[in-house]
Amino acid sequence: MTMLEKLKVQRDTLLAQIESGETAVTAKHLWLYQELLYRIEVFEVLQMLHRTAPCTTDTKILCPHYKTLDAYIHHISVERQYGKPADENDKKNRQTAIESLQKVIQDYQRKFSSFRPTTAELYGKNTGELVKCVLVAWLQHRNCYVDINKILEEISK
Repeated sequence: MTMLEKLKVQRDTLLAQIESGETAVTAKHLWLYQELLYRIEVFEVLQMLHRTAPCTTDTKILCPHYKTLDAYIHHISVERQYGKPADENDKKNRQTAIESLQKVIQDYQRKFSSFRPTTAELYGKNTGELVKCVLVAWLQHRNCYVDINKILEEISK
């Protein structure tokens, strides 16, 4: 099961519990639900950006797509940096996670700054690798703010 599929199952399960009246809705339920929706959206947008990568070696065609992809990734790296109050350990973890995400972003930006595809499929292949790396680092970053598995455990008690 992919991470996107897992997130959708978690969302659907939570929604079914709420709609059935099986569980009383609390702030934690709402917090979890909005976080699941947010993560699903990010996965789906990046997946769509990868799928719509132009199949060409013409950099004039590739450049607008890359700019959109890069802007979106930059946006998700700086938004929603709130969650549970952080103690010193949490602050260190958050700092490490954002530094890791920023390093991934800088690495792909450096790679694409001089990108000259030799085959029409190369840009799509490279954006797929880029999206996978970004999502791993981004999820680590998000988990430092909102740990959905921990919230699921808390509301299941």
